Amino acid sequence: MILTDKQRIVAVFVLGLFQFLFSATYKTTVNQQINGNMWYEIGTFLFLAESGGNLLLKNDGTNGYVVADAVMFKKGDVEVLLDNSDSSGVSIMGDWVESSSTIGYYGTNYLHDANILKGEKSIRYTPVLLEDGEYQVFLRWTATSNRATNVPVEIAYNIDTSQHKLIVVNGSGSGNYYFGEEITLIADTPPLHHQFYMWSSDNGYYFSNIRNDTTIFTMTDKEVSVTAVYCDSADLPSRLIRNLDSGLTQTIVTYGTSLTEYGAWVDRLRDSLYLRYSNLATVINSGGSGMWSEWGVDNLQSKVLNYNPDAVFIEFSMNDAVDRFDCSTELSRSNLEDMINRILKQNPFCEIILQTMNAAPLSSSRPNLEDYYQVYRDVASEEKHILIDHYPNWINLYETNAALFNAYIPDGVHPNATGHSDITMPEISKVLFNNAETTLNSEYHHSPFFLSVAPNPFTNRIVIDFRGEKEDSRKKADIRVYRISGKLVGFIPSLLLPFNITWNPNNEPSGIYIVKIKVDNEIFTRHITLLR
Repeated sequence: MILTDKQRIVAVFVLGLFQFLFSATYKTTVNQQINGNMWYEIGTFLFLAESGGNLLLKNDGTNGYVVADAVMFKKGDVEVLLDNSDSSGVSIMGDWVESSSTIGYYGTNYLHDANILKGEKSIRYTPVLLEDGEYQVFLRWTATSNRATNVPVEIAYNIDTSQHKLIVVNGSGSGNYYFGEEITLIADTPPLHHQFYMWSSDNGYYFSNIRNDTTIFTMTDKEVSVTAVYCDSADLPSRLIRNLDSGLTQTIVTYGTSLTEYGAWVDRLRDSLYLRYSNLATVINSGGSGMWSEWGVDNLQSKVLNYNPDAVFIEFSMNDAVDRFDCSTELSRSNLEDMINRILKQNPFCEIILQTMNAAPLSSSRPNLEDYYQVYRDVASEEKHILIDHYPNWINLYETNAALFNAYIPDGVHPNATGHSDITMPEISKVLFNNAETTLNSEYHHSPFFLSVAPNPFTNRIVIDFRGEKEDSRKKADIRVYRISGKLVGFIPSLLLPFNITWNPNNEPSGIYIVKIKVDNEIFTRHITLLR
């Protein structure tokens, strides 16, 4: 069929509109001091035939010499190469210097920016591709110690234009969606005596948070079914343990009196979580010797909130009950609720864990200690917080074996390390796991991968470094960055390990964000804080 001039104009307009509507830009940086003299893979992207995309290399804000050599687009056995010296497909902006002094380049030479006029030089590589499809994109440069470690690279590519079916079981959100589209999923009301536990699918890492009954799901490139999973309320472990079991990093603050500051249970908790979850759990001891709940209120910002905790253990009853503080049970409760409300205002998903501690029957300055412990029981029951009630175990021991009680608490108030090991830690394990047989000193979980983010908190950009104990250039990882609300704000696909990249939040507001990386069957997360 021969098109008229009018039809040609319409066809060109439609094609241009199609590419505009279904195009995206992937931004990253590369370190040109390493991985030189080779084809370094940036990722895999969907391109339309002809000139359906391009790679742009810039020298904006770079901290050394920027090298522009060659780019390769590879689909199966088909390789499309563009060299800096090609007469077509390469658009050069600014004055670049030709050089061949460092070996390992492709073709006859390479270009560098002379480490000057930053932000004024760029090179765009635009391939002519014979067919639509997913292409691996490789970049080549020569590496030396004077090269920039933060060279900006932008890839303009086309996204999948077909819709795929999403089936939501036990929740809402089913429908047909484009690859990469964000869908809000809402779990149905749980059956009687059950609670929502998690979202499940063949590709669980596409959820912003699998533990929230309302979450964001990023559509895959094929049909997928997701399920809201419920659990009998009696079988559900604490949110802290569920998050750790899911591979989420957790910051835990212990807040209270000398029973916390010098209590061996905190060190035992820290060591036990490390043995079970490796570096996923960070325990911060913010106890204050001789302090009571008024001090807890006054120092909450510096001692607790500044750490952006995911879980907080609180105990102040032992000293609230001391006569000299003149703290009524009403004031004790008011101070406790003040601390809880401020913690949850900062992070609504923070888990509050209230503790009654040991008995002190020989302490004449605490005649009504049990009344103050009852305050914690009441608040936990009414506001649905976790309660670890140590007092019954200790008072029962005192009444049945006073000699052993005194051996565990030689000064009548502060349990020693053996007492915490034998009495305190078993109760903590039972409550956190909701299982009397599960303990916090079980098998060691070791991951061969390491994730770091720095600086944290950050103001305008943060470096994400991910690597394995053994370098393996065949492994790939996807990076996703979410607001604490669950909204996806950053996505970097198919990065080869190891990588060290910079994420710029652009116009995102101050707040807590979550970096999530999936490689093989493991998920790694870090909480980061953006300060404007």
